[in-house]
Amino acid sequence: MAVTTGGLTVTMSTYFSKVFLEKARLLIRHDAFAQKRGVPANQGKVVNFTRHIQPAVQTTGLTESVTPTAVNVSGQQVAVTLVEYGAYEQISKFYERTSIDVGLKEQVEAMGINMGESIDTIIKNVLIGGTTTAVLAGTAAATSSTSVASVIANTDVRKVTRTLKKLKAIPFQGTQGNPVFGALIGPESAYDLFGDTTWQATQQYVNPDPMRRGILGTFFGVEFVETNNNYKSNSSGSGGYTTWFFGKEGYGVVSIDSEDVTSPGAAQLILKDSGPNDTGNPLSIWSTLGWYAPFNSVVLNSDWVINLYASASS
Repeated sequence: MAVTTGGLTVTMSTYFSKVFLEKARLLIRHDAFAQKRGVPANQGKVVNFTRHIQPAVQTTGLTESVTPTAVNVSGQQVAVTLVEYGAYEQISKFYERTSIDVGLKEQVEAMGINMGESIDTIIKNVLIGGTTTAVLAGTAAATSSTSVASVIANTDVRKVTRTLKKLKAIPFQGTQGNPVFGALIGPESAYDLFGDTTWQATQQYVNPDPMRRGILGTFFGVEFVETNNNYKSNSSGSGGYTTWFFGKEGYGVVSIDSEDVTSPGAAQLILKDSGPNDTGNPLSIWSTLGWYAPFNSVVLNSDWVINLYASASS
């Protein structure tokens, strides 16, 4: 991630970059269990993700002195085209001279928050449109309806986990080093899960990693991350709060920075002052501050992304 500017020192550019990206990362939760890819430099606008295909189970014995047929452990590529996103604001020169916001730090933070919320919502919308398995709390049965009266409970977590296992979803390595599935849960359902007596009993022996964003704990082999940007399908009535459950390689996102992946992201914080030939700003009374990010997300295996709909306690 970089700052593009016409006049900042290297030190200030680095500082603004850090402030901007820290704020953005705080708001991006829907990438927590995604396969991540950087933006390929000078290689066009298509990013490739990998969906692995396991070979058939071998149940026939080998024949002595006969070479068996080779199996094919393959990875199917899923391509996604980058889309450009961004926003900017005009900043008054008078404001810059009179504001106590030294160095426009608060404006930089606001741009980071805006980018984080935007990217997180884009990922959420891709998950909504790309998954096919929906279940209702209280039954955990596949359904096309989102009208549900039950709040989330430990039985729902166990049933969804059972489904992922039966579909041979690949687990992640959890923060404690054990294999887990991932879950993104909103504050409404998190509140109800915290009240589940089984959750309360098991969390006495679990130590969530406070260094990772929003981790609530591990429950029946599922690591829960909280987001306040959760999806509610039924905006006019009860129910419809989604908790997403993931297997590894269930979906992919393009990284906005270079810390998550080996190849870099391409998000930019852009600060521009009016130049001597800027006829659109003849009195040089404003500058601009904005963000730019080529980005996209894609569901790789819809069987390994399950959305559990639940109601919420009042």
